[in-house]
Amino acid sequence: MNITLKTVPKRLHLRLKEAARRNGRSLNTEAIAALEREYFSKPLDAGSFLADLRELREKFPVAAGLSARELKAAIREGRE
Repeated sequence: MNITLKTVPKRLHLRLKEAARRNGRSLNTEAIAALEREYFSKPLDAGSFLADLRELREKFPVAAGLSARELKAAIREGRE
């Protein structure tokens, strides 16, 4: 389906254009992504999100015993 937008405010056009550049998208694709975020994304439930993170963390007990410094060192080492 094709839709043509007319009389888009200059400020909005510039913001969409900048977002498209940052995200490596065309202006059309960025506009579609913005509309999808607005109309199809569901609000984040912080409690459920944290519960999911805790559950995920339990699946990887090795990381639980590492300090932040040790974890960062392991990540760097894995990238080398």
